[in-house]
Amino acid sequence: MSAYQSTMNVESLQFFVPELLLVGFLAIILLADLVSRDGRPQPKLYAGLAVLGCAVATIGVIMSWSGEPRTLFMGMIVHDTLGHFLRVIVLLSTLVAVLLSATSPEIRSRRSAEYYALMLAVGFGACLMVTASHVAMIYLALEVVSIGSFILVALNKENLKSSEAGLKYVLYGGVSSAVMLYGLSLLYGATGRLHLFQIREVLFSSLGLDVTLLFALLLVLAGIGYKIASVPFHFWVPDVYEGAPTPITAFLSVTSKVAGFGLLIRFLFHGLTETGVSLPSVDWPTLVAILSAVTMTLGNLGALAQKNLKRLLGYSSIAHAGYLLMGIVALNAEGLYAILFYASVYLFMNLGAFLVIIALSEKLPSDDIDSYRGLGWRCGFPCVAMAIFMFALVGLPPTSGFTGKFFIFAAAIKANFIWLAIIGVLNAVISLYYYARIVKEMYLATPPEDAANAEPVTVSASHTALLWVMVIPTILLGIYFHPLLALAKSSVAVLFP
Repeated sequence: MSAYQSTMNVESLQFFVPELLLVGFLAIILLADLVSRDGRPQPKLYAGLAVLGCAVATIGVIMSWSGEPRTLFMGMIVHDTLGHFLRVIVLLSTLVAVLLSATSPEIRSRRSAEYYALMLAVGFGACLMVTASHVAMIYLALEVVSIGSFILVALNKENLKSSEAGLKYVLYGGVSSAVMLYGLSLLYGATGRLHLFQIREVLFSSLGLDVTLLFALLLVLAGIGYKIASVPFHFWVPDVYEGAPTPITAFLSVTSKVAGFGLLIRFLFHGLTETGVSLPSVDWPTLVAILSAVTMTLGNLGALAQKNLKRLLGYSSIAHAGYLLMGIVALNAEGLYAILFYASVYLFMNLGAFLVIIALSEKLPSDDIDSYRGLGWRCGFPCVAMAIFMFALVGLPPTSGFTGKFFIFAAAIKANFIWLAIIGVLNAVISLYYYARIVKEMYLATPPEDAANAEPVTVSASHTALLWVMVIPTILLGIYFHPLLALAKSSVAVLFP
């Protein structure tokens, strides 16, 4: 904790402005709904307020980027460049998800004020997750994200799939939260400390782990594994991704995953490692490497047989969690800045793919891949954008997905995990099959007979504009990536004084 200055509670408020802004706009949305004319909801107003809240909070994070790292509220959270970088990703993904919701035919609920307020609440919890350095704050932030997500997933209660997804999400989430809470309680009982920095001091001073401590740490990591959708805690992903409203699926695919990885980085580097050296008695890099290999392999193999596009992207999300875990195994700066870079570009290519699904949802009979057969010749730019996103998710040049995977694989090789990098490359080849299958259906498959004389498929101007916003960074960051990479490098430097 020597690198961090401690700031008292009242003084901490000046560094907590972005989160306060989110809470403030959340309250404004609810108040606006309370005083609306004739009690009629105004979804456009609520969406606009939510977008404004995310934008202002993002600006607040950027303005506070410089300065010495410090702990806020008596060590409950940390204020450093790593947290700034991760919070920007969280806030941008929340902002894009709100825009997707505002243009989605699935989000037409009378409870639109509560919907957008919950999205800001989940974004607020995710910001706390990536900056938490205290056991109580870790659990509180995790529950804020989880409970809000449970409600959002089950929003369309008239839809059986949405209700089923919500129920499964609650059951799996409840169990994982209980497991993690038990692990945190055991960790406190064994060390007598609640701050991650202090827990690390106790663990390293003991020069080893007893059975109780090891069990506690594994339980905590299991709870984090649920949030990032790593094997064997991935069971909820396919059903939840398919059943939830598409904007919420997109929201969870980035926000929840980034928040989970931010928490994992904090827990490992603040609590279990010291200047890149893992705790004695446990080979954490090898353990994480095995988990990474199994996660990416199962995710890619599971996606091969999928016919529903949202379910396929669910398995794809599992595979990408495996790729991101490759950056953890190195326990060094190269691995961490590779994670930050990959998470940044993943935001654009993954949310862009879900945007295409939303834009075409009213034009197609279902979200099945077969519904996209022959659509490339009738839909123009949206299908071209989908092809770009698919190839970026594979990791083909010159997209940003290639650059992201390159840095991830390079970090694993530099850490002498060459076998893991080889497995990662093989998995990228496997993923090419199911991602290219979508492009094949759009451009090479024979279209249905009734589509031969069908009119061209058009999407709204707002969807087209958003697609351009997603496509440009997906390509540009594959060619001109140095500024983002430099920012990622400087952001993780705080962990390696």
